[in-house]
Amino acid sequence: MSPTTVNSSGALTPAVHTAAVILKATPPPYTFYDLGAGPNGGFAVAQGANGTTQGGNYYYESLSCGKACSTKVYHAAAWAGPGSASRDINPGLPYFVESWVYGGSGSNLVGYGITDQGGYFGYPHALLWRGTSLAWKDINPTGYQYSYAYGMSGTSIAGSAFIQVVGQYEQLHAMVWSLSNLAQPTDLHPSTTAYSESEALGVSGTNQVGYAQPVSSTPTQHAMLWSGTPASAVDLTPADVTSALAWAAYGSTQVGCGVPAPATQNHALLWRGTAASMVDLNPSTFTSSCARAAYKGIQAGYGAVGAYTHAVVWTGSAQSAVDLQLSLPSNYTNSEVYAIDSKGDLIGAAYNSTGGGWHAAMWVP
Repeated sequence: MSPTTVNSSGALTPAVHTAAVILKATPPPYTFYDLGAGPNGGFAVAQGANGTTQGGNYYYESLSCGKACSTKVYHAAAWAGPGSASRDINPGLPYFVESWVYGGSGSNLVGYGITDQGGYFGYPHALLWRGTSLAWKDINPTGYQYSYAYGMSGTSIAGSAFIQVVGQYEQLHAMVWSLSNLAQPTDLHPSTTAYSESEALGVSGTNQVGYAQPVSSTPTQHAMLWSGTPASAVDLTPADVTSALAWAAYGSTQVGCGVPAPATQNHALLWRGTAASMVDLNPSTFTSSCARAAYKGIQAGYGAVGAYTHAVVWTGSAQSAVDLQLSLPSNYTNSEVYAIDSKGDLIGAAYNSTGGGWHAAMWVP
């Protein structure tokens, strides 16, 4: 199953926190900031950032989709650090009915929106927001009906698009855009005969990471690493890992999550360019975990104990895990990290049990 729906609905599940799992006895070296809800007070999540701006999405409204049916609508949102007011940056009608931000770099944010055409939900198109005004641009490639953008580094954007393969149905292919040639991204899909679909979820310098789904083991996902071409694809998934994907990269490291034997749930994983280099980051006290970001020797994400989610940072091993829940006041019961910006700030969300649910959040070193 494609991860394109991961967090696109903002579907974070709150839990009542009764006992913190302390992975380190000392408080984490971060200061926690609640960035707040969306402009209308709806719950919000920050999932990416550039040098000055944090981006994500918030719950905008619910629409009826027929008898006993409703659907939630989300708009892309942006914050400018602690104490700032959230901004709705959804392109709006008659262009897009929904949108999400997933990454950023420099003065840019990237994500995707749902067009106001083509059926009830329309089509997803990769989007780029630029400059202090966050002016938007549709970067859906010419000739492609659908596309997504998930990560950005320098002038490169990682994502995916649907392509028509001769004699087959449309396939989802990993893509990398360059700001200098947004109209023609590079198709990274490693092989149409070996893999049924792929997506690039993160980028660092000349490297892209994500997943590909082998034809022979559908629906299993394999974490993948590219360096700009289909032929450069490296399968990062060892034989004893049931399924895995890579969410982010920094320098020579890649991070994500997968299910290593004998586990039955996701574990946060770290790689250094090969399947053999994989390190299981899951703390022994956590039932599951996922690493979503990397920066200068730090990995960040979240882990679970039962129904509770805690933001976590690592420095290369399961034993190094630090529970960021320690930095939250007691009325925040859950937390997750999705990105690290160019200053080392952690970007994510925390559940405020007394203040309206999930709020966009930052942890500043």
